[in-house]
Amino acid sequence: MYQKMCDFEDRRVGGRPIQILEVEPGTNDLEQCQALFLSADIDSTQFEKLFAEAAHLPLLTISDVTGFAGRNGMIELIRAADRVHFIINRNSTRRAGLSVAAALLNIAATVPNATR
Repeated sequence: MYQKMCDFEDRRVGGRPIQILEVEPGTNDLEQCQALFLSADIDSTQFEKLFAEAAHLPLLTISDVTGFAGRNGMIELIRAADRVHFIINRNSTRRAGLSVAAALLNIAATVPNATR
């Protein structure tokens, strides 16, 4: 999935370039980010440290780890039949002070007990 994310490098969103960075736990790297993708391919200890650090920042968290949205991650990516589907945890996005566009919510599944 990381390689596919790199395909977006240098594209623009809202006039701003997308930059893909590899970050390490225990550094200030996350403070520069607006979104964090936690790959299922990374070491579980590193995953847990980064996920815990991200919980204290206004940062969109995204992962392809099964059950990520249920663990208070914001967006869980699911690959099925050559497509990517996603689950959004609205409670987690609200806690971070982030809003999710209605158009995105209309095509996503949501975590149970999180209101649309």
